[in-house]
Amino acid sequence: MEEPRFPAGLTRSGMLQQLMDHISDNIYFKDREGRIVLLSQWGARWYGYDSPDEVLGKTDEDLFTAEHATGARADELRVMETGEPVTGIEEKETWAGGRETWASTTKMPLRDDNGNIVGIFGISRDITAQKEHELLIQRMKEQMEAELHRASEVQRSFLSARRVRFPESPVAGAGSIHVIHEYRPSGPVGGDFFCLLPLSDTRVGIFIADVMGHGVGAALTMSALNAMVRSEAARLENPDEFLQRLNRRLREVISREDEFEFITAFYLVIDTADGMTRYATAGHPAPLVIRAETKRAERLFERGELGGPALMLMREPAFMTGGNRLAPGDRLLLFTDGITEMPCRADGGEDIGIDGLIDWLNEHPADVLADLVGGVTTAVLSLSKSMAFKDDVCLVGVEFEECGE
Repeated sequence: MEEPRFPAGLTRSGMLQQLMDHISDNIYFKDREGRIVLLSQWGARWYGYDSPDEVLGKTDEDLFTAEHATGARADELRVMETGEPVTGIEEKETWAGGRETWASTTKMPLRDDNGNIVGIFGISRDITAQKEHELLIQRMKEQMEAELHRASEVQRSFLSARRVRFPESPVAGAGSIHVIHEYRPSGPVGGDFFCLLPLSDTRVGIFIADVMGHGVGAALTMSALNAMVRSEAARLENPDEFLQRLNRRLREVISREDEFEFITAFYLVIDTADGMTRYATAGHPAPLVIRAETKRAERLFERGELGGPALMLMREPAFMTGGNRLAPGDRLLLFTDGITEMPCRADGGEDIGIDGLIDWLNEHPADVLADLVGGVTTAVLSLSKSMAFKDDVCLVGVEFEECGE
């Protein structure tokens, strides 16, 4: 094969010079003392000069701050001592005038014709824009994580008291309710919500809701819902009117034409004077009641007994109020669908469902309310063979107690 020949008038040094004149990278050659002996045209501009000749003989100490020059020189000495190159390292360059840039740098040992290391040569590519973008994303991520942490703290403050008794002080002739809840968001923040709303000396409202989806968006909607619930509860006596008012306000404040969003909710009012309950649902799963007399769990109301779509779906939906009476020792279990929609591996992956939850409760009666609530969450995770819930979970246990208990 014929040896390739350069075109007439073109030499190796001429080709190198064309490379040095036109490549958009900083190519440089340095002697053992770190002095620049050859430099690309772009490198001269990078250093702030018009011509490479103006930079020849200068070292990093002449061009950068002492901090950067010291680190760069250490890398070069290591390359000359070991003969091993450094490739693709990211360097933050701090300049004498206060400018900061970033470069991706490779440094190689420079050898003479006898193989002796007489300096280094390298190539640096400007990655300042890329690095600043990465740093911006990192700062935004850190800020978002901080805001999520703060949002999580605020959200948990809504649900801080895990054990509540109402009324706090005994009321003559009236009983009381004991409330224990479990709240487990699927992420740092969630969209499930529960609150206790004192309405009089003996009457208390219990509200539970599940915002569609989870995460930050659901949590923001939940925060707005929390404010609305607390401001409206004392004004409206009937649970159906309360849900209608919430629906109207939510559509005014949150609902958007271009986005589909809804909230299931259940509102219950208990009068501890006689155990009477009044309640309405907005597409939410029916709570369960466990009667003290039978120790058996059942739905508080049957499917179709109470109508009512989820909140925000319709402009003027119709809700219905139902009622029931609790006897001393009766318990209620309110929950969001994060409990019942977990798969039951024993049933081939079908959702546990409300019927499955009822069956488990009837097979595992609990003497203490805390054991009932804690037992449900533990059992659901065990049945699904999961370490965590796939959706937000809120579980509320309520026990009606006679006066003096």
